[in-house]
Amino acid sequence: MNMTTRIHQILNILLDSRGQSLTDQKIADQIGVSKRTVLREMDSISEVLREYGLVLDRKKGEGSRILGDEEARDKLRRFLDEQKPADPAEKEIRRNQLLLLLLGSKEPQKLYYYAQKLGVSEATISMDLEAVEPWIEECHMRILKKPGYGVSLEGSETNFRNALQRLISANVSNESVREFLRNGSNVVLQSLRQNNTDDNIYRLMNGEILSRVQTVMEQIESDHLRRLASEAYVGLIIHITIAVERILQGEVMETEEHISELFRLDDDTELAQTIAKGLEEEFEITISGQEVQNIMLHIKGAKIQYSNGVSEEQIDTEKLLGIIDAMIESYDPEIASELKYDEEFIHGLLMHLKPAIVRLQYQMNIHNPLLEEIRSEYPDIFARCKKVAEVIKKEFHTEVPDSEIGYLTMHFGAAEERIRDRKYTSRCVHIGVICASGFGLARLMMAKLSRELKNEDVQLIALGIDELTPYVTSRTDFFLSSLNIEGSKVDVVPISPLVTARDVEIIRMKIAEYAHMPAKTPETDFTRQLDEINYITAKIKGVLRRYRHTKLPEEMNLDEVLETLAEKITGNRMSSMVLYADFKKREKIMSQLFPELGFGLFHCKSRAVNECSILTATARSRTGFTDESMKHIKVIICMTMPDDDEVKENGKMLGEVSSALIDQDDFLPLIETGDTEEIRNRIQNILRHYFNGFLNHF
Repeated sequence: MNMTTRIHQILNILLDSRGQSLTDQKIADQIGVSKRTVLREMDSISEVLREYGLVLDRKKGEGSRILGDEEARDKLRRFLDEQKPADPAEKEIRRNQLLLLLLGSKEPQKLYYYAQKLGVSEATISMDLEAVEPWIEECHMRILKKPGYGVSLEGSETNFRNALQRLISANVSNESVREFLRNGSNVVLQSLRQNNTDDNIYRLMNGEILSRVQTVMEQIESDHLRRLASEAYVGLIIHITIAVERILQGEVMETEEHISELFRLDDDTELAQTIAKGLEEEFEITISGQEVQNIMLHIKGAKIQYSNGVSEEQIDTEKLLGIIDAMIESYDPEIASELKYDEEFIHGLLMHLKPAIVRLQYQMNIHNPLLEEIRSEYPDIFARCKKVAEVIKKEFHTEVPDSEIGYLTMHFGAAEERIRDRKYTSRCVHIGVICASGFGLARLMMAKLSRELKNEDVQLIALGIDELTPYVTSRTDFFLSSLNIEGSKVDVVPISPLVTARDVEIIRMKIAEYAHMPAKTPETDFTRQLDEINYITAKIKGVLRRYRHTKLPEEMNLDEVLETLAEKITGNRMSSMVLYADFKKREKIMSQLFPELGFGLFHCKSRAVNECSILTATARSRTGFTDESMKHIKVIICMTMPDDDEVKENGKMLGEVSSALIDQDDFLPLIETGDTEEIRNRIQNILRHYFNGFLNHF
């Protein structure tokens, strides 16, 4: 049967319970899904167990457990270890690598060649070829398969280059673009390396050629070149790098139709000729007239930065303004008059349309990284922009792809938001950040979000997955989570644990949506407030009193570290075994090691402890831990809290310390010193800040 990730997780959890019954809710909490989702998988679980001579025993009120001898259990464990389900992200990476190999192969290659290159079976390669075929067809190419001959791509040189540029553009983030402009090509290359594994997009880009192309571009004195938007500038350099590499390989661009009257000799043509001359001198090659024309097309199709509401481009401006009027009427006649008087919208759309029309007329690829989010989050606006695209199609006799419609949606959507802002007063938006416990990863995410959203009127709160009570959801506008939360009726926006630039953009759109909705004001009770203050005071005092720092042998592996921490926290062998198991379960959900930041944050709620505690640890060697499982880790922060009804407030308190790891640059270096009293004083200051904020909440 198909071993899904969820079935794999549930089987491991039941095996780890050592014959104890677990309720569906407990299983759901551990893997971050709903109780109903777990229930749906139980028939499949029972089917797998039968194949190994085991039985799924389910009793109402008690839960599920596995019955059978230890030998059968061990056999199933070995199978699960060997058959870990494929990560969808890894599949996507492998298919990108396959595309690179196909685009880079001059001769046909057999399936065995690709299977060996990518470390999978020939059957997997065959399925991957079927999966990437629609993408290849979109690039106006096709896959040729002949028995005994191999697999290759068929298409024009233009199509090959466009496909290469599309693939690279889809794998270079906006952040990489900004770093590129600040620090040069090495940063782009580093980003390309990081986005994939060994045989990755970086293989497509010749680092030496890229660096030399950038040098040529930097030596050109051109205001027009400097006014290109950052993404467009990098896109132009990548286009030129691909062209130079193909020319050096002897691949010649086919001669296409003569340039239309729109592209008579002008500043763009002169700039393209200047770039071509610089490339000829740098690489000792000949740049054909067709190559020059293609460079010119990319310049004309690039986005131009503008300021002070003045455009330096004067390509049929009056005609475009008339087209924009027709586009607005097609979009929504009811708000047409308001849109026509929105100067920011008109000017922004005008600046977008000038290069967009060039791209459309010459079928130049443009990548829109937010397209799927735009479609799903703003289906009504996207549908209306489909009608807007018909105006462009009728005027210029060219199809408008969804990637361009996505950008139109952003322009029209932003204008609608401004119209709403003028009609309604906004309010503070309450956002819940969810992780398994509510005080570990969620607080790290909150720390970054607080910086990214510092200019937004929002209130963030960290929550455990089991805290989505009716009381909480009624007072929270929407939630953010890196976990897969199924079956929930609340508005949950899935985001990366690292909170990417794309995530922040989507969150801002969501904030704007809720800022104009009415909010409920919860009632307050003075007696309850006093009880909560006394409760928090006692909790903080207890955490400070129990805090300790310890130094561990640098050769310890991850399991040994977790086992040692569990013993030091509980002081009891039996309890430490339970806490160790809880640490491991939490680690299975998502690793809490952050090698790029140099620390590990181990945290969980457990029945093995009765009170909240914080323990920090470092390796005896100041250079950090040496075992592969702990590589690059210098500091460990361990936080535990009881698995009881007070989990919400405990999570908020301990989460404040998690946030400080990101917010306070000198906190981790202080822990590295191992000075227990200084670290305790810092934690005291952190919790004092939390306590003051708690009081201000009333």
